[in-house]
Amino acid sequence: MVELSRLRIGEGATVMQADLALPLPQVPALASGSFDVVMSSLTLHYVDDWSRPLAEFFRLLKPGGTLVFSTHHPYWDRRLIDADDYFQTGLVEDHWSLSGGTPVRFRFYRKTLAQIVTSVAEAGFVIDTVDEPIPSEDLRKVNAAEYDALRKQPAFLIIRAHRA
Repeated sequence: MVELSRLRIGEGATVMQADLALPLPQVPALASGSFDVVMSSLTLHYVDDWSRPLAEFFRLLKPGGTLVFSTHHPYWDRRLIDADDYFQTGLVEDHWSLSGGTPVRFRFYRKTLAQIVTSVAEAGFVIDTVDEPIPSEDLRKVNAAEYDALRKQPAFLIIRAHRA
């Protein structure tokens, strides 16, 4: 994913891989207050405690800088737990099958919407938008069943916040 990001973005951005459960490396490229935007796409749900990565994102951003991240939507993930207990959180497991291939097992940490929003606010960010994207018509042409499922319940959550 890092290489794909570099190809898409080009030379104008810093793209890196890091263990978000640990502090980021103290290198000049990651100096405090040196970024206008931090983007994290579908990564935070692999970390149990979001306080460290969100604190690092806050540290990296200039005042007024923007954080944009996506994660699994807690409503979608409820299908992996006791369906009668939305508030059940913690490590869950799912399987994906890409292009009809062998299912791939992956594990991630499920959080409620309140836990997600509160962790962003506690890190010092001001939340600008919370988006529950719906699929485009392009998906209907490729996979009508998946399109119909995603039109009825959100799978992802996108939050945009800024450092005041």
